[in-house]
This record gives sequence, structure tokens and C-alpha cells, in this order.
Amino acid sequence: MDMKLIEGGHVTFFEIKMKRTVKNCIRLALGQLIEYAHYPNYKRADNLVVVGDVSPNDDDSTYLKFIRDTYNIPLHYAQWCWIDDKLDDQF
Repeated sequence: MDMKLIEGGHVTFFEIKMKRTVKNCIRLALGQLIEYAHYPNYKRADNLVVVGDVSPNDDDSTYLKFIRDTYNIPLHYAQWCWIDDKLDDQF
């Protein structure tokens, strides 16, 4: 995990991947986030966030929602905005 945020009793793990597509960022980060959050058999995080600097398209947002709904994994994507030097909304 690249960063950990504890806020209001909730823990969020962030994994940063700078790839050309949101799909590639998710592909590279998902296994790492799950391992950090649950290996060997413990829940260490309430939310898992993949951070990249590309904008998600409709398919990316649909894919993330499908993963959350199907596998009950609290996975989100947040785009890093270099101009504003901040994270945009999560998807």
C-alpha cells in the first residue's frame, strides 16, 4: 500500500499506479490492495482506492461498480489532478 488514511474510525488503503488506462491501474493494484488489507485472514482496511492520473470512462465506472456489487470488495478509483495537486472524486 502506498498510503493509509485513518479518518472517523475508518481505514482506507491507497495504491498508486500511473498507467495509460484506468483498467490497467486497477489490474495492477487490485491484488496488492487485497493482500495488504486481508493477508493472511484479517480485515485491515474498510476501503481500497486505486489512484491514477487518467480520467475514468463510463466502462471503467461500470466495471468498478460491478466489482463492488459482485464480490463485495470496497474498491474505488480516484484520479490525481496534477494541475490542482489533489485527488478528484472517487468512482
